[in-house]
Amino acid sequence: MPWVDPRLLVVASCITCKFEHLGGQVLQDRCQIDGCTSANTFRIVTLAQQAMDSADRELQSSPRRASLGLPRRLRFPALASS
Repeated sequence: MPWVDPRLLVVASCITCKFEHLGGQVLQDRCQIDGCTSANTFRIVTLAQQAMDSADRELQSSPRRASLGLPRRLRFPALASS
């Protein structure tokens, strides 16, 4: 019968527990970033739609910049100004 080191079992169970805790923290932090109030992390962020004139299929100008539906703190202002 092979000899089993009980310390390995303790280490393996400790690592599993830490991964479960990390997963919970990631989901909680993501919810705070997205601004949601529940643990529903399967939200779909819709892309910004631009208005189009159907007569000649040209985009209409808009005073707002496209944000791709992202919160302001997640946009890249350095890329937008170049």
